[in-house]
Amino acid sequence: MAEAEVLQVEVHWEIFRPEHPDTLTSMSNLGFTHQLLGRTVEAAVLQGEALKKQKILGLDHPKTLTSMQILALI
Repeated sequence: MAEAEVLQVEVHWEIFRPEHPDTLTSMSNLGFTHQLLGRTVEAAVLQGEALKKQKILGLDHPKTLTSMQILALI
């Protein structure tokens, strides 16, 4: 499962710019997948990176709020 998520992030990075909302969603999803697999360090790093970049969408944007929630759970 994690390999598919990693591939999805890599594809988004190749097609879209790193700050594209779809790329950030993929990063967040990958972070959540790492959390589910018990890889908390990797999960926290990815969620933190996604959150930093998602702040350009606004602090009240649903994607930003989702990343904040996932990071808080980690």
